[in-house]
Amino acid sequence: MPPWGEFAIALGESIGEFTESGNRLIVGLSLPTRAYAAALIALGVVFQRVQQPTSEAETKEHFRELCALREGLPVDLLYVGKMFKGALAGTANYEGHLYVKVQLTANVERSGACNWFFIKEEDSLDIQIADRGAAALPLKLRGKLVVDPQSFLLPLFDDPGMAWRLCARSQMDCLIVGRRNILEQELCNTEFAFRTDGNFQSGHLQEIVRVRQFVKGIGSFRSSIFPDLSRRHPKTGGRNKPYAVLFDGPRAFLKLRHYWYDSHWVVVLDRTQREFTEAADTLCAEYVQDRSCNGRAALKAGVPRGVEMISFQEAK
Repeated sequence: MPPWGEFAIALGESIGEFTESGNRLIVGLSLPTRAYAAALIALGVVFQRVQQPTSEAETKEHFRELCALREGLPVDLLYVGKMFKGALAGTANYEGHLYVKVQLTANVERSGACNWFFIKEEDSLDIQIADRGAAALPLKLRGKLVVDPQSFLLPLFDDPGMAWRLCARSQMDCLIVGRRNILEQELCNTEFAFRTDGNFQSGHLQEIVRVRQFVKGIGSFRSSIFPDLSRRHPKTGGRNKPYAVLFDGPRAFLKLRHYWYDSHWVVVLDRTQREFTEAADTLCAEYVQDRSCNGRAALKAGVPRGVEMISFQEAK
């Protein structure tokens, strides 16, 4: 990995562990080219965020959301190390405790296994709302392993349980605003490799960044993409609220920055692009008008030659 690539990942990790309550971090980068910068920063954000413990408040909020959703909504349920397709089936009270009901099969199997699962609040993160339309449930339980034993994810983490968490639990760590086709090529179609125990392990950045639009079949997401050419308004509330937003290019920043004033920002500016100067001036004006303090102390990444960076904090 060249120094600029290591810098991008380290920058993402620093943003992923930012802890200044009440403030958001804004980072602007001026680069000779934007290629792979947003993808590698997103990797660092997700890699760091997946290792942060889930708060009790987040678990309670997820459970409340599940209880309020309509019956029949497609979900994925984590059970005995596998992910199963299912559907919400309302709630149930038992011995003074509230449970979310999930239906996994169309009827009871001959073996006697029940097609209803009752999930209590502390286990509610095992239920993920699925990005698919309603479909008939299978007659038998069919699950998919959460982590392939041969996956290159396992050696990446000191604790293998982090790879399991990455693949099993959805969370909007990162939103990338940019060109979908270019990002898909960088995340899904370009192979990366790293050395472990004398051997090279290869894979794709998508296996870590887990962009929702590129996840196939059952699986969690940790990121999403919003096209900078879209005429739609982005969804910004609830489970669609990103921890960090990466603006991949000046057009993305100039056109869409107003939607995410509660999230951390990374603005990736390619010096060869037409709107570079306007975007850089706009970011500098944000620094002059609204900064609460300098953000460089929160970043562990050393800036390599050829890269210019501005960083500061704003009150949310």
